[in-house]
Amino acid sequence: MHSLRKKLVKDGNYAKQYSAFITEMQQKGYAEQVTTASPGNVWYIPHFGVQHPDKVRVVFDCASKVEGTSLNDLLLQALDMMNSLLGVLVKFRGGPFAYTGDINTMFFQVRVPEHQRDYLRFFWWENSLDEELKEWRMAVHLFGACSSPSITNFVLNQTASDFGDEFSEGTRFTVANNFYVDNCLRAEDCKDALLVNLLEVKELCKKRGIYIDKVQ
Repeated sequence: MHSLRKKLVKDGNYAKQYSAFITEMQQKGYAEQVTTASPGNVWYIPHFGVQHPDKVRVVFDCASKVEGTSLNDLLLQALDMMNSLLGVLVKFRGGPFAYTGDINTMFFQVRVPEHQRDYLRFFWWENSLDEELKEWRMAVHLFGACSSPSITNFVLNQTASDFGDEFSEGTRFTVANNFYVDNCLRAEDCKDALLVNLLEVKELCKKRGIYIDKVQ
C-alpha cells in the first residue's frame, strides 16, 4: 500500500480514477468498511489498477501468496459451468440478425455471505492519502478469485431456471446457453424476433438484479 500510495501521489489522474472506482464500490454496497474486530480468521488482499483509456479498474490479487499460500489456493474452483466458446460462436452464426450484450460488472452482482467477507479484506484510505489506512472488505465476488466464474455462472443458470417459465423457451435458452462468461451473443432469422428476444433476456436477467448493457 505504501508503494501504491507513491504511485497515486505521483500521478494525479491515475489517483482520481483509482479513487473513483473504490468510491463507486462503496456507494453501491460492493465494499464495506470494517468497524469491529473479526471474531475469526481474516485474509487481506492486495490490489492494483489496470489502466483503460478512460478509467482504471481495480483488480484484487487473490493469487498473492503469504508464507507460500494464496487465497486462490484455498478457494474451491468448483465445476466449470461456462458454456463452450465454440458452441456460443457457432450459435451466433445461426441467423443474419444478431446482437451482443455484456452483463454489467458480473462478479459484483453476486453477494458473498456475511460470515465469509472477512476473507476478502483490503486496505484503503477513507478520505485522503494523508490519513491512516482503514480496513474494508468486499461484499461481492471478486475479479481474480478462482471461484468467481463458477459461482456467477451458476447464478445465471439458476436465474433462467427460477424465472424462465415467465418467458418464452427461446429466452430461457438464450440465458442458459448463449452467454460466454458475461457476454451474450444471439442470432435470429427475423429482426423482430431478435428484438423481442433481447427485451425478454434483459427482463429475465433483471429479475435477479443482473443488468445487461453495451448492446450492439
